[in-house]
Amino acid sequence: MRKGFTLIELLIVIAIIAILAAIAIPQFAKYRIRAYNGSAESDLRNARTTEEAFFADWQSYGNTGGVVSAPNQVTISDGTHTETFNLSTKVSITIHTDANYVSYTMVTKHVNGDTYYGADSDVQGIYFDKADGNVNVLLQDGDCPASVAQQDDFNGVAGPSGNNWVLQ
Repeated sequence: MRKGFTLIELLIVIAIIAILAAIAIPQFAKYRIRAYNGSAESDLRNARTTEEAFFADWQSYGNTGGVVSAPNQVTISDGTHTETFNLSTKVSITIHTDANYVSYTMVTKHVNGDTYYGADSDVQGIYFDKADGNVNVLLQDGDCPASVAQQDDFNGVAGPSGNNWVLQ
């Protein structure tokens, strides 16, 4: 009697492995995108904390003057005072203040993520705009709405995907 596997047995094993791989690979990609989105949201929270500390020290908020991408250190300024913080790899941020530096809006996005995150100094929560298919799309300065004091600047405003921003 011969020892070993028949061709049919080998083909069945290969088919089972192919089915398992077809299930696992898309799930792995979704987990990676969730991790990228998490780093952008975390950087937004850190930027918000930095802005509030800046306001506590100088009674004004600072802005970035445009989009800043990691690995750069982010510098915020009100024209007189400056503060810096770091971004995670491949995360971009833009911060806008009103003319009197008493209100801000900010947006972050990871290049490989599919969600934009936004914060407004006048609202406690964090906004998001899920943009399926916007992986490998860079954050633009126009993705952040203008800041107006004492106003919810994201409510009812279309985000970069064309959908309205949603409060978490």
